[in-house]
Amino acid sequence: MAIVIAYTVGYDVLYQKRYVQVDNPVGSVRLSLRAPCAVPAYACGAISPPANWTQACTRTPPNQLPYCLQSGQKYPNSTWLNNQCRYYDDTLALYPSMEQSAMFVTSRVREDWRTLDCDITQPDCTYTTIPRPRNQSVFYIAEIERFTIQLDHSMYATDFGIQRNAAALRGSLLGCNGKPMTVEYPDIVGQEKCKDTFQVGTLLRAACVESLDTEAYERSEIANVTGARDPESKRSAGVVLIVFIKYSNLNSYDLNTFDYTYTVDFVENTEFKTEQAIYDRNLSAVTVWSRHGVRIIVLQTGSIGKFDFQTLLLTFVGGFGLMAAATVIVDFLATKILPRKNFYAHLKYQEVIDPAGGETPTLPRDSVRSPMLQHAQPDGTSYKAFD
Repeated sequence: MAIVIAYTVGYDVLYQKRYVQVDNPVGSVRLSLRAPCAVPAYACGAISPPANWTQACTRTPPNQLPYCLQSGQKYPNSTWLNNQCRYYDDTLALYPSMEQSAMFVTSRVREDWRTLDCDITQPDCTYTTIPRPRNQSVFYIAEIERFTIQLDHSMYATDFGIQRNAAALRGSLLGCNGKPMTVEYPDIVGQEKCKDTFQVGTLLRAACVESLDTEAYERSEIANVTGARDPESKRSAGVVLIVFIKYSNLNSYDLNTFDYTYTVDFVENTEFKTEQAIYDRNLSAVTVWSRHGVRIIVLQTGSIGKFDFQTLLLTFVGGFGLMAAATVIVDFLATKILPRKNFYAHLKYQEVIDPAGGETPTLPRDSVRSPMLQHAQPDGTSYKAFD
């Protein structure tokens, strides 16, 4: 009995917190992108750049980036091709400009020029692609790992009417080992009255992707991936990251303390590509950008709890049921299974002779509350049964 009570109170009630009703929150997410070395306008007053950060922060020249054609270097894998690098800002690297709970940051672009030399009202009229050298039509957007993403999010527990914005909560970014990561400016995570800011490279590291200049596919999986070509880098093919935001107020016994954690998963053997068509005014020419890059999808999960007396009552009722079940099992083992079952049955039950000549009743020993139990006879006298 003591074990059952300790389990119910210690484990169920205190450790598992089965005195709260739990709701899964929903929410909204807004993402914004900034180019490297730009002091984010959305950085809060409590967090400021290090001294001379703006002056000290410079873009890396292309001759120092091994994936840039201008560097004259070779990729770690000799089969990968270097491409020209362009230093686009956030408005050109981001496509589309607005999505719900998602963002796409371009790392590689293939630019095709197409002209229309026929009447578009005719069924056989199509655009003609103008041949161009690869070093003019394919390029990388330099240093997308250093682009910063602002992630502003809110959660709402609909059953309880509880709403919170991330700027009012404590938060942390978990690495792929499950432990909180230490970040430095321009990364901002979990600071009061601040919106969280991550570099693209920080999210990649949180997903155990150390570099975009590693193979996009495992060699053993290339033949199984639809549309997969020869091995190429993640920078060239693109990657997909899923960012999970988990909210909770169950990490302490104070249900008014809310926090959240970010975990980032890398979707293996998956590339991402989208196309953007830019037409001229009369549709006589079109520029098509085939964009590859980092696709970021944000999913909100978690558990929000609120004290509920009925939930607590059900927990105790379950404990009583467990106690009753334990009693039945122990009685069955003692009187039916164990080697000394007859002895235990004799201790549990007491036979009493009925002087009226009826059947001999068997009384449970635990129903005898004194060493001598008196039973009344029809004539008013009594007989005694000794324990």
